[in-house]
This record gives sequence, structure tokens and C-alpha cells, in this order.
Amino acid sequence: MFSVLGVVLTVLESRPGLRRYLPSPTGIGMGILVPFSVVVGMCVSGTVGLVWERRWKASADVYLLPLASGLIAGEALVAVFAAIFLWLVGG
Repeated sequence: MFSVLGVVLTVLESRPGLRRYLPSPTGIGMGILVPFSVVVGMCVSGTVGLVWERRWKASADVYLLPLASGLIAGEALVAVFAAIFLWLVGG
């Protein structure tokens, strides 16, 4: 059923007049495949980034992308260290 929805949204997305009213098929696919906690984090951080960009455009242009990249890399490093720690303590 979800693959049919993805095909329909992709076909409808090719029409310029409808594109702005349709959700992203890629976003829906990620929402289905990725755990809820990750999707909520993406939604909250995307909303914060949008508000920051609209209110303080100059600082967002300079700091938003490096900050987001650092947070993503930091989360990955913490996940690696947590896995190593759990392996060492036998959990």
C-alpha cells in the first residue's frame, strides 16, 4: 500500500501546480522506515532551523549548517561510544 502511495505522490509531484500542496514522498518514506524518536528530532530541529532562518537570516547563513553538521556528527560519535561501553560492561 505504501509503495502505491509513493508512486502516486511522485507522479502528482511532477505537476508544477500541485507540487507545493503535496508532502515529500522521500519524507514520508523516511518517516515510515526511521524510528519515531529520530523523526521527532528531525521535525523539531527543522522547525527550529526554519524559525532561526526567518528571524535572524544573517546568523543562520553563517552558523546553521555547521551547527547541524556538528550535532549530527556528535550524535553518531555518542552512539559509537555507547555501543563500545555496552560491549565492555557486558550489557
